[in-house]
Amino acid sequence: MLKELLGKAKRVQTASVGHVEKDGLLVLDQKVAVEGDPIRQRQWRLRPTVPGKYSGTLSDAKGPVEVEVASQSVHIRYVMKDGIRVEQVLTPLPGGKALDNRSTFHKFGMRVATLTERIEKR
Repeated sequence: MLKELLGKAKRVQTASVGHVEKDGLLVLDQKVAVEGDPIRQRQWRLRPTVPGKYSGTLSDAKGPVEVEVASQSVHIRYVMKDGIRVEQVLTPLPGGKALDNRSTFHKFGMRVATLTERIEKR
């Protein structure tokens, strides 16, 4: 669910397909459907930099994507093309086939939206 500062909650569905290339590059293609908006496609391209850290690009972002893997979570940070700063925290769930994602979106230092979703491997 996406909750914007001045709006009602909207359902979000994302379908992702990814692979790791021979050189270690992770490529993740996504279709993102936000209730009431057209479906958009985006692509993540992430490469390991040092143990537990990745850097790369997201087609929606205007700068680099930084990823840090901690013992109990994954932290992702980037800035969208419209200047919104995004921080995602992915927390693995028991069984290893699902994650909880909590994302916060900030503009001008103020939180403007939150996203809460469950990511499941199918």
